Amino acid sequence: MRRPCAGGALLFALATSACGPSAEQRERDTVLSSIDLLRSAPQDHTARLEAVRALRAAPTTTELGQRARDECASAYELLATANELEAKVRAAMNATGKTEPLDLADMLRRAETAIEASRGHMERCDQASTELRIRR
Repeated sequence: MRRPCAGGALLFALATSACGPSAEQRERDTVLSSIDLLRSAPQDHTARLEAVRALRAAPTTTELGQRARDECASAYELLATANELEAKVRAAMNATGKTEPLDLADMLRRAETAIEASRGHMERCDQASTELRIRR
């Protein structure tokens, strides 16, 4: 005996599977694309921070997507801060005016602290983004 609904169910399944990526896949792709753009952004402080802001604005509802987005944004934001502080130290050392050594030491200490803090975020960024890439 032939079941009349079986053909309709099959057509429905085929039609809905061809509608494109799910919302979760689109979010995943947006987050991964934003991470890739951040990683390839110029070392320029302003450009790097713009890429960090774009990543932070990437919408995602999954725990893994949020973790990848937030850890990567934090890691690169801290690196951008450290780079900016190091550039200020170099500029101050090259300036003709007298620079207070304690101010330079403080900026270097803050840069080192930012770099150290970024390491943990970077590890978690790499783990989460790799896992996000693997999941389909």
